[in-house]
Amino acid sequence: GENSKEKIIELCVKNTELLLSKKCKLIVVACNTATTNAISHLRANYTIPFIGIEPATKPAVLQTKTGKIGILATKGTLASELFYNTSEKHRGNVEIIEQIGTGLVQLIEENRIAETKSLLEKLIVPMLNKGVDNIVLGCSHYPFLKPVLEQIIPAGINIVDSGEPVAKQTKKVLELHNLSVSKNNHAKHLFYTNGELKILDIFVSK
Repeated sequence: GENSKEKIIELCVKNTELLLSKKCKLIVVACNTATTNAISHLRANYTIPFIGIEPATKPAVLQTKTGKIGILATKGTLASELFYNTSEKHRGNVEIIEQIGTGLVQLIEENRIAETKSLLEKLIVPMLNKGVDNIVLGCSHYPFLKPVLEQIIPAGINIVDSGEPVAKQTKKVLELHNLSVSKNNHAKHLFYTNGELKILDIFVSK
């Protein structure tokens, strides 16, 4: 989320090339920052279907009763042209309060989720004080924080993320391109990382 657009595209191309070498038939760009900064480049340069992830602004706008929603995301996502255009398209008269989640990704990747509470309070409470009733988790790392967020956010405040809509869209695209496998096919899960293996091991083992 802190990298330049050029660096984000470079990393996405690198990862795409690896996945294509493994015979992947569809790629989910499971990162809001990567989607908002690089998916147009990927779609223009590869024929494989790409599923993007963007902050779930539209569902939050449709659900709000106070007319105010909060979006917690990385700097790279909030500063992107795609995020701006999507927000403007769906916001209507709803006020969108943006908050950069500085420091959260690093703590999550280091499996220090329990340490995020004080930081989350600093990030979330100002949005609550402004009257938001929906908080959008605009980073694919942030759903790991739901147990902590539920300690901070009062009852009646919705936490919105893109997980279920992305899964449904992936299923739809697989079926559209006749790429689905039979239910008798046994999945094999392989995990790769650009970071440290010991951190990946923590999450894979859960």
